Amino acid sequence: AIPSTYAVVVLLEWLSDDTSGYELRGFFGGDVITDPVHPLFLGATDCLAITAEASGLLWGALWRLAQPDVLPAHFWFDNTLAGFSSAGHINWHAAPLICRVLRSVFQLLERVCEVGWHHVKGHSGQPHNELADSIARSHAHRSSDYGICCGHVLGQWIRTAPDVLPWLWFLHSHGNSPDYPR
Repeated sequence: AIPSTYAVVVLLEWLSDDTSGYELRGFFGGDVITDPVHPLFLGATDCLAITAEASGLLWGALWRLAQPDVLPAHFWFDNTLAGFSSAGHINWHAAPLICRVLRSVFQLLERVCEVGWHHVKGHSGQPHNELADSIARSHAHRSSDYGICCGHVLGQWIRTAPDVLPWLWFLHSHGNSPDYPR
C-alpha cells in the first residue's frame, strides 16, 4: 500500500516598485505518522486527505517557528477542514486530534509573527499547490526518506499531556516572565 504523505513548499515573497513574485526557498515532505509511539507522531490517527494536509501545515508551522526572523508567514491549503482548523475558523475542539494539535501550534505561531491563511482549490493548476502535491506523490513512491528527520518534543507532549496543547501559546507570551513560577 502507498503511504499517506505530506509536502511543504517554502517560498519567499519579494516586492519591488514595479513587480512582485515568489522565490522557491525549499521543500520537504514525509509520511503521515499514525503510530503513537513514533518520535514524530503529531496526532494523526488515520491516512485521510485531511490528515495529510494537517500534517503538512503542522510541519510547516513548526519549521516556521524555528526561523529567527519575524517576517509574516502565509499558508496555502486545499483541504478546508485542515486549513480552517489551523486558523481557528471552525469548531476545531471537536475535530480529529491532529487538527487540535494544529490549532495549538498555530496559536503559538501567531504570537511570533503575522500569519495568513489562503484556500486554494485542489488540482486547479495553482503552481505551488501542484508542486506540493507532486512532492508528496513522489515521496509516496520513493524508498528513501527526505522528510524531516529530527525528533520533536511535541510528539512526547501529544502522547503524555494532550490537555496542555491548547496552552502552548502561553509559553511564548508568558513563559519568560518573572511573575510566573518555574
